[in-house]
Parts: sequence; C-alpha cells; structure tokens
Amino acid sequence: MNTQSTQRFAAVDLAKIGLVAAIYVVLTVTPPLNNLAYGPLQFRLSEILNFLPFYNKRYIWGVTIGCFLSNFFSPNVAAVDVIVGTAQTLICLLIGVWLFEHVFQKRYLPSFVAFIILDAVGGMAIIAAELLLVYKDPFLLMWTTIGAGEAAVLIVGAIIIGLLGKKINLTR
Repeated sequence: MNTQSTQRFAAVDLAKIGLVAAIYVVLTVTPPLNNLAYGPLQFRLSEILNFLPFYNKRYIWGVTIGCFLSNFFSPNVAAVDVIVGTAQTLICLLIGVWLFEHVFQKRYLPSFVAFIILDAVGGMAIIAAELLLVYKDPFLLMWTTIGAGEAAVLIVGAIIIGLLGKKINLTR
C-alpha cells in the first residue's frame, strides 16, 4: 500500500468518525431532543449510534467524541458529565465490542442484547452515581429511570442499526 492510499484511508476514516460524532451531537443538543438528553429522566436518541462500533471499531471514537462534545451542553453538570459520561460511554463501547468479537464470535443479536444490559444496567449505574453526587438525587431512583430510558433507546437503536446494517455495509 503506498503512502497516498494510506493517507486517503486515514482521511476517509477521520471523516466517518467526524460524521458520526456530528450526528451524535445533533441528536443530543437540538431542541426539543435536548430536553430529554440530560438529567434524571434521560431518553438520549443519539445513543442509537452505540451499535455502530459493532460493525467497525472506528465508530467507538465517533460515538465517544460525540458524547464528549454533547456533554458540554449538560445543564448544571457539564464539567462532571464531560469526564464521567464520556468515560462511561468509552468503557461500555470497548467492553461491548470486546464481547462481540471474543465472547459472541461476531454474532450481532446476542452481542446487541448483552450490550443493552451492560449499558442500561452497568453504564447507567455510573451516571446515576454522578447525578447523586451533583444533585443529591436518590441513587436507585436515578438508576431506574435513566436505565429504563437508556434501555428503551438501545432497543430501538439495535433494531434500526441492525436493519441498516443489512442494507448498507457499515463495516467499511
């Protein structure tokens, strides 16, 4: 592979990462979607993009960067959410892709179900702890409401991205 094709490949990857990050931000901060993207009741539509890394690992960075940028708009907790929320997203995506590759041998359905459980239960426990720290809201209540919202979005996202993955080659 010559230098020009290597540079082009890198440029295409960066463009795709940037596009995913931009879509994530738009789906999070655009009114009225932003009303449910933060706080004790969350229904962050942009989380449907969490399934893209199962098709190509580069999308881990697109989703994580999108989350990072979106969390700057988080009312009252931006400083904490930029660090904690972004780290939680990155960790869940890395674990999810690892499970996909090594435990479920690249089978999408069991990987998607495992990721929904991992993120809605484990990941949202981290976010509930963050809200407890900042707002002093009851941990179990926050964990339940945020986890339920995340699970709902992820179930819809798994269906949408799964169907999209059958029509468009998301691995490229």
